[in-house]
Amino acid sequence: MNISWLLTRVVLPVGIPLGALVLTAGAIALSPEANRQPPPPRVAQVEVAEVQPTAAVARVYGTGSVTAAKRVSLTTEVNGKVTYLADEMVPGGRFSKGDVLLRVDARDYKAALAAEQARLAQAELEVALEEKRGKIAEREWELFEDGRERTDLALRGPHLETARANLEAARAAVERAELNLSRTALRAPFDGVIAQENADLGQLVGPGTMVATLVGTDAAWVTVSVPVEQLRALAIPGVSAEEGSAGLVRQVLPDGSAIERKARVLRLIGELDPTTRTAQVLVEIPEPMSGDLPLLPGAYVEVELEGTPLPEAFVVPRVAVNDGDIVWVVGEGDVLERRQIGATWRDRESIVVATGLRAGDRVVTSPLSLPVEGMPVQTEAP
Repeated sequence: MNISWLLTRVVLPVGIPLGALVLTAGAIALSPEANRQPPPPRVAQVEVAEVQPTAAVARVYGTGSVTAAKRVSLTTEVNGKVTYLADEMVPGGRFSKGDVLLRVDARDYKAALAAEQARLAQAELEVALEEKRGKIAEREWELFEDGRERTDLALRGPHLETARANLEAARAAVERAELNLSRTALRAPFDGVIAQENADLGQLVGPGTMVATLVGTDAAWVTVSVPVEQLRALAIPGVSAEEGSAGLVRQVLPDGSAIERKARVLRLIGELDPTTRTAQVLVEIPEPMSGDLPLLPGAYVEVELEGTPLPEAFVVPRVAVNDGDIVWVVGEGDVLERRQIGATWRDRESIVVATGLRAGDRVVTSPLSLPVEGMPVQTEAP
């Protein structure tokens, strides 16, 4: 065995790795010790809103469908043939109070009125004659008095009373004939629009014949369901105030636009909704059909009612409140503080707070995953 073979086959394959191992161990032993420190704590980013006391207004929200405040089926009151129909006597036609919708042939009723007026004139004449006869009878009694007792019959008293009674009956007959003649013209009882029409020229009608349905345009109603505990925030005529709370009614259209009308609380309906057990508030909308787009009966609307003013209160968004009555505030040193609040009013977007907050408090409005009191945070504007 020669030396070259020993070096190439035994010494070098074993010696090189062994030397590398020795050098690595020496380098590790001579290197300085690593400075091991925990990583800096992660500071959460939160959005805050600074609160100040303000005069807030409680608001009640609800929904409902618009109904006509006035709706009447118009019927004729006399017999006859329809001789006139107004041009607007069609569905959608509009009328003002007192406008004539149709007329029934009035000739018979004019003749009846003339006959009654003639009877009235005759009755007036009879009264005048009896008054004259009574005076003549009294003078004759005085001229030819023979000691007999005067009697009312001798002085024609009963005759005069009968004539006066006939006169009153004649006057009543004339009034009745005038009324029947006026009924030949069917007039609008209020400002309205024709919802349904069922009359034609030449049609024979009688008392009770339905010829049209008229819907009032002066006002409309919406019945709004309100939780019973929220009633105390509203001014309700006949319950808590003389004038009802103001409000806004909004119908959202498919294109995103909306029809809006001012409204006012009119009445509290005297029973709870049997399904939801909520109170029913009747809201009135003046002039619902005014403007470019009318608010029509049957429209589904959102209702916002203004309630009682709440002075010196704090308004915070609903997202800032946790577990019903807990808010997190960023205190001194930018650490979290847990506050329990006393809410006086809650609506869909905000909560009115009476206790638990101070002027200038920075209320956290962004979500917190695992908030802990005293946890450091970094604030940013919402």
